[in-house]
Amino acid sequence: MSDYPRDLIGYGANPPHPQWPGNARLAVQFVLNYEEGGE
Repeated sequence: MSDYPRDLIGYGANPPHPQWPGNARLAVQFVLNYEEGGE
């Protein structure tokens, strides 16, 4: 598979600086589901 539909160039040394309305902060939540003995 040589054709990949996404641009994977990235930002490198110039990351974006998003401006959120009202100087709001961004909350990030990570969820890890571990299931033992999946049948």
